[in-house]
Amino acid sequence: MNITLIDQHPILRRGINLLLRDSFPNLKLVQICTLEVFINLFHEQKPDLIIVGISEECPEINFDQLRTIRKNHPETGIIFLVGKIHYNTAVAGITEGIKGYVLKTNELSEVLKCIHTVLNGRRYFCPDILQLILNECPESLDLSELTGYDLRHQSEEKNSEIAVT
Repeated sequence: MNITLIDQHPILRRGINLLLRDSFPNLKLVQICTLEVFINLFHEQKPDLIIVGISEECPEINFDQLRTIRKNHPETGIIFLVGKIHYNTAVAGITEGIKGYVLKTNELSEVLKCIHTVLNGRRYFCPDILQLILNECPESLDLSELTGYDLRHQSEEKNSEIAVT
């Protein structure tokens, strides 16, 4: 199992490292501070999963860099691990093909559920992300086109997992 973790904060990378090592005994983990470093130095890397940490103080992400990574690694699932929910970042990430979206404040089990779901080729959005999208999204927007899943129907269920193939 090859996972790349991209986050500017070493303490967060260390914590995720410990979580992943407990859950995936044969893990090969590459820890990087930015998308740019991944593109420039690790472009030949073939991760099964890329986890991108997005901080509260700087929630903007360079979607051109993300597109480059997606182009070079089309089979690799990408998860956003965010400090705070931002509607525009969430929608842009989903539109760009992000497979998972969880909060840094979620329970560890929620983060692991997201990782396992994405590794199995499905999409996963934590309940807080779903609620924000449903609350902020114009009624005229077709959420199934955006996410590949009927989120409005999902919100009526009490299930926190969205899995889409």
